[in-house]
Order: sequence, then C-alpha cells, then structure tokens
Amino acid sequence: MEWEECSSFEQSIEMFIIIASLNEVMRVEVSSLIKMSKGQSAMEYLMTYGWALLVIVIVIAVLMYIRPFSAPESCIFQSAGFSCEGVRILGDDVATTGGITNSVLASVVNGQQKSITNVEVVCIRGSSLPSTVAWKQLVPAGDYVSHGEEIGLISTGAPCYDSDGVASTISAGEDFTGRLYVKFNYRDEAATVPQKVVVATVTGQAQ
Repeated sequence: MEWEECSSFEQSIEMFIIIASLNEVMRVEVSSLIKMSKGQSAMEYLMTYGWALLVIVIVIAVLMYIRPFSAPESCIFQSAGFSCEGVRILGDDVATTGGITNSVLASVVNGQQKSITNVEVVCIRGSSLPSTVAWKQLVPAGDYVSHGEEIGLISTGAPCYDSDGVASTISAGEDFTGRLYVKFNYRDEAATVPQKVVVATVTGQAQ
C-alpha cells in the first residue's frame, strides 16, 4: 500500500515535469513564431519600400539625364523666307564643341524666292541688337545662295554676344535662349542697297 502511494506520487511528479517541459517548449515555440512573424513583417516592409525607393531613384536619374523641363531645342524665324532646324548651342568647353565655342549652329535654308548674297550672322543673348558686335560673314558679296540652299551656319556657327556687346560665355548644360540675326542682300540688288535683317528665336541646352 505504501509502495503504491509512493509510486503514484512519483508518477505525479514526472507528469508535472513533463507538463512543465511541454509548457516551456510551447512558450519558446510561440516566442519564436512571434519573432519570426515580426521579422517577416519587417522584411516585407523593407522589401516593399526598398523597391519603391529604387524606382524613385531610377526615375530621378532618368529625368536628370533627359532633362524634360530644360529649354527645348528650337530655331524659329519671326518672318517667312528662311527655315531653321538642327540647332546646337555650343558652350565654352573646347573639348566637347570641336573648337567652336559660345556659338549657335543650325541648318538655315534660304526660303526666299531669289538668290541671296552678302550674308552675315550673329547671335545675341538679349532683346536688343548692340551696334558693337562683330558679324560673321558666311557668304561674301561675290558669292550667292540659291533658293532652297543652306547658308553654311551648320558648320561654322554664329558667335554669341550679350546685349551689351560683350562676347557671351555659355556654360555646358545651361538652358540657352537668344536670337539669331541674319542680314543679306538679294543677288540682283545694287551694292548700295542696305542689307535686310531677319531674326530667329533660338532655344536649347548648351553642349
């Protein structure tokens, strides 16, 4: 009888130990699951916002490269008779401009119904044309450009000046706005006839 009571007591102790052990194991497992859940949530959070940040960085890099809000490249004459396209604004960096600096290059075509001669060009950054600038002659009085032909500005360029007559310094990457002045005579005019002047508005990003 005493042995049976002792055995029953020992079994109760063993059962208590087993139950306590199982309880500890369950507690550890639940704690691990909670930590794992928190860690997984944190990882999912980082992954979600990490991808979002990566997309934002890529978009910003693309926008910086293509500069959608920079001045569009254009060359538009205020009156009929000439067309202009393929404009390039050359800055002050000789290494990237091929030796022609602070100038406007463009394909300017004679749309007049007559041949023109004595063609000179200049680029002005401002609203007024100073009298002290040095015009660049593209077609001398002895030569001429027929209707539909280019006057040569695409390869030589027009030097740019500020409105006070001082030569401009154009930095690469800056948004440029200026005016391209072209003066000329018709081929069949007398040499004493004053040159005519046409103006184009030029915009673009300097190279």
